[in-house]
Parts: sequence; C-alpha cells; structure tokens
Amino acid sequence: MKISAPVRCFQAMAKASGFASIGYVVDYTFQLVDMFWLAKLGPAVPTALTIISVYLFFSLALNEIVGSGSVSVISQTIGSRDVTAARRKILQVLQLKLGFALGLMVPLFVIVINLDAVLVSKNIDVQTHVWAYAGVIWASLIVIPVYTTLLTVMRSANLGGMATTISLVALVANFGITPLLVFGWLGAPELGVAGGAMGAVIAQLITLGLSVICLNRYRPDLLPRVMRLPKPDWKLHRKIIDIGWPVGFTLLIFQVEAIILVACINSYPLAQSDGFGVGLRLIAAVFSINVGVAVGAGVITGNYIGGGNAGPLKKATVMFMAGVALVSAVIALSAEYWTRILVSQFVQDPVAISFATTFLQFALVANIAFACSHVLIGVFEGRGTTKPILMSMVAS
Repeated sequence: MKISAPVRCFQAMAKASGFASIGYVVDYTFQLVDMFWLAKLGPAVPTALTIISVYLFFSLALNEIVGSGSVSVISQTIGSRDVTAARRKILQVLQLKLGFALGLMVPLFVIVINLDAVLVSKNIDVQTHVWAYAGVIWASLIVIPVYTTLLTVMRSANLGGMATTISLVALVANFGITPLLVFGWLGAPELGVAGGAMGAVIAQLITLGLSVICLNRYRPDLLPRVMRLPKPDWKLHRKIIDIGWPVGFTLLIFQVEAIILVACINSYPLAQSDGFGVGLRLIAAVFSINVGVAVGAGVITGNYIGGGNAGPLKKATVMFMAGVALVSAVIALSAEYWTRILVSQFVQDPVAISFATTFLQFALVANIAFACSHVLIGVFEGRGTTKPILMSMVAS
C-alpha cells in the first residue's frame, strides 16, 4: 500500500523527534545522576542543586538564541545537499556559539551566582554546596554549545540513531564516574558535591568526542576541517540571531520565573525545599522530551523546505501534534501510580517525598499543552520564523 506524502512526513517527524527526545532526556539525565548520588550526602544538597540548575539554565538560555536559529540554517542547507555551504555554515555556527559562551554565558553565570550569595538568605550548608558545585559546572557552558551543534548536524544528516547512542554511552559513563568522584571509591579523589559537577562535565566531553568521531566516520564531508577560525560571516550571524532571539528571550523569561520561584521556596523548611528540588529536576527531564520534539519537528521541516517539498508539512504537523498530545496525556493520567515511587529513589524524608510528588503530578498535567506548543516551536524554527513563538509565549 502506498503511503501518502503527509504520512511519510509525519513518520519522519516522529522518528527524528523520538531519537532527539531520547538524546535530550539522556543529556538531561546527567542532572538526575547528580541528584541521585549527591542527595545521599544529606539534607540541603537537593536545594543547592536546584539553585545551581536555575542559574545554569538561565545562562544556557542565551545559547538557545544561536541554537534555535541554527536549526533551520543547518537543516535546510543539508536538505539542499550543498555540502560546501553546509560545512561553512556549521563552522560559523560553532564560532558564534563559542563567542556567546565565552563572552556572555560564563560571565553571566558568575555574576548571578555571586548576586545570589549576597542577596538571597539561605542555609549555610546550602550556600557551601552551591559554591562547590558552581566552581566546576561553569565549564559546561562552553562544552554544551559545541556538542549540541554537532548533534544537530547528525540529526539533520539522518544520523539521529547514532546521536542517541552517543548520549546513552555518555550517560552510562556519567553514572559510573560520578560516585567515584563524589565518595572517593576505588582510590579516586573524594570531591563531594564538586565531584557530581565534574562527573557531568566529563560525560559532556565524552559526548563531544564521540560526536566528532561519528561525523568523521559517517559524514566527514560535514565536519569542518580548519586550523584557524574563519572570518566571521556577520550577515549569517545576524540571520541566526534574528531567527533565534525570540526563543532565547522566551526561555530567559521562563528561567526568571523559575529563579523567583526557587527564591520563594528557600524560605520553606529544608525538607520542603529539598522535595521541590527533586520534583523540579524530574519535571525538567520531562520538559527535555519537549525540546527533542521541537528539534525533530524543526529538522524535518527544514529538510523538507530546503529540498523544495513543503507541501506535506501542514497535515503532517497536525497529525504529529495530535500524537504528542495523546502521549503527554497518558503520562499525566498515569502519574498517580509511579511518581511517589520515583521520587522516593532520590529522597527519603516523607515531607520531601509528598512535596515533590504533588508538584510533579500537577506539572505533568500542564505539560500536555507545553508539549503541543513545542511541536509548533519546532516547525517555526525549521521555517526560520520564530517571532510568533515570542508573541504567544509572552501572551501566556
């Protein structure tokens, strides 16, 4: 039986989003590995990790200005099969991302961490853990922009399965390395909270290295090979930023809301703030699935437009959104049966477990709409038109 063009497009979106979602969940699971092992150090650690997370993702929102804008640029160029142009644009994206990381993201992270220490009153143990973790995790702000670009290239070049495998290998390595560095097992240095951050950075470096190896083996024509950075293409840089700033600005708004919420939670008893920290990290793992959905939809949209075949996209997008809504609803409706069991793997205090479980169950209901919106975000990114995203998110 012949499959219609919209159905083929829908299948391509589902496949790309499935691989991307697994990859993003695995990438985010680095944060859950931290929480799993570090929470065993005692109370106050989950709260400290939550504080660090909101400031880290606040800084990473700037990366999405380039990351979001580069999805359409990379996917459309690869879709057009112009390898020379694709390689040149990939290198320009890497150059722009590194500029953002070194010039904006790292300085911003350092500033907000120090402002938090001065302006926000908190338990002394919490603050000590914040300093220890932040002193290492800042390196992620340089590594993440590079390897996420290479993974976008792989997904655009139909290597999504390989990208997911790389993420899984890095996750296994992270789960094994982190306890060695946290507790000093097998003769490793006992670094405590800082060991969790170092385990995450090492896993990210593994992801970067494997991405380079994979591209060099399967698509060497797309891997930039230069000994020095080329002259910046300011026209392309402006185009990428023009496409990506609405998404980046929207994420900044979300992270400011998260920072305010975390600041309020800090005034609660430690058990409740620890529970909130666990719940927030778990729901963020679910939200990372949405990012994968957006990336998959964006990459396929860009490929189809770049290949001059935009016709099936409208029907395929509607079908894909319906499928995403159904899956999200099933997850939310089943939450009562598994959330408490999951939360209890991270904390043992009954108050913390109850607080985290309640937060997680309500957040999963809200995620149904959030997941559907990410389908549209991905489609707009793939088309290179993101201002509607900004207008809708600001209105909400």
